[in-house]
Amino acid sequence: MDATLYRADGTKENIQPANGTDFTLEEIYALLDCDMMEVVGTGDPAMIFIGDEEARYKNDFLINPEATRILRESAGIPNTPEGARQRFNEVMAGMGANEIFCGDRDDEPYTIVGSVIYCPSVMLK
Repeated sequence: MDATLYRADGTKENIQPANGTDFTLEEIYALLDCDMMEVVGTGDPAMIFIGDEEARYKNDFLINPEATRILRESAGIPNTPEGARQRFNEVMAGMGANEIFCGDRDDEPYTIVGSVIYCPSVMLK
């Protein structure tokens, strides 16, 4: 099985865990140049993104266009800022007055920020 490292600069690289089956935390931290990882579902239960938990808080954060496209397409979300915003607003409206939202509502929704590893979920134990 292969995984793909999608870098925020638009480049990508096929990668594999050193042991051939699953990534260690040390490998993930080195590949993503981070100290804390975040797992993001993709809409396909067999696949995940592994990213930097703190990517949005870094001064030079970049939206990762290819990873964002994959996320949106696999979840059935329109792949435009306007379409994603409309879907976000529909979801939030459906939650009613008791919604809890953490983040900045002005950010473009359903985006992946920074570099991420896209891999089968079994590669993370």
